[in-house]
Amino acid sequence: MRARFKLGHDLIIPTELRLEKRKQGDKREIYSTFPRNVKAIVIHKKLVSKELLVECLSIDNVCIEVTLLFKGGVTMENYAKTLFIPAVVQKWCISSSNSLICHQF
Repeated sequence: MRARFKLGHDLIIPTELRLEKRKQGDKREIYSTFPRNVKAIVIHKKLVSKELLVECLSIDNVCIEVTLLFKGGVTMENYAKTLFIPAVVQKWCISSSNSLICHQF
C-alpha cells in the first residue's frame, strides 16, 4: 500500500516522475473517469497536455497515458494508451488495493 500511495502522490505532482511533451497533432481526448470493471492498469507516460499554457507545470496541464485491462489481462476495447487526468488515475491506484498496477517510469 505504501508503494501505491507514493505512486499516486507522484502522479498528481507535476514535477515528480518524468514529464514528456505530447506529440504534435495528438488529438486524443483526456478522460476524467474510468469505466467499470477495470482490474489492472498499465501507466505508460505522464504528458504535458497543452503546451501553450503559461503555467506549464500546473496539474491542470498534465495527463497520464494508461492502458486499462479486464480480468485476465485483456485490454479493454478503446482503452489502449488512453489519456486520463491525474486525479482519476491516482484515485484508482490508492483505492483499488486488490488490482494490479504496472508503470513504465
